[in-house]
Amino acid sequence: MKIVTFNLRMETAADGPHRFTARRDAIIDRIRREKPDILGFQEALPEMYAYLRERLPGYTFVGHGRSERYRGEANPIAFLRERFDFAPGRLIVLRNICEATAIRDRAEAFL
Repeated sequence: MKIVTFNLRMETAADGPHRFTARRDAIIDRIRREKPDILGFQEALPEMYAYLRERLPGYTFVGHGRSERYRGEANPIAFLRERFDFAPGRLIVLRNICEATAIRDRAEAFL
């Protein structure tokens, strides 16, 4: 089983050549070449999510935005329809259960 993940990055001018619109065709080409069974995406804004779904018709996408009305940035997963069946279930949002602490110094992450 091949599993691939992509950090799509936010679409900001400061990202220059690393912004999504500059890399999106390369991302699709790589996915088509590798043909992973399962994909994970981080920082998928609605326009990005729509772009991926439109260009990867062999995949079923699961997930929605994390705003109050389930819009906005999402972290969806996608799987090959030819390999897996979708079993609908219930999504449980954990944001109110745990608190995250930001690491201010990257070195702290390795302590």
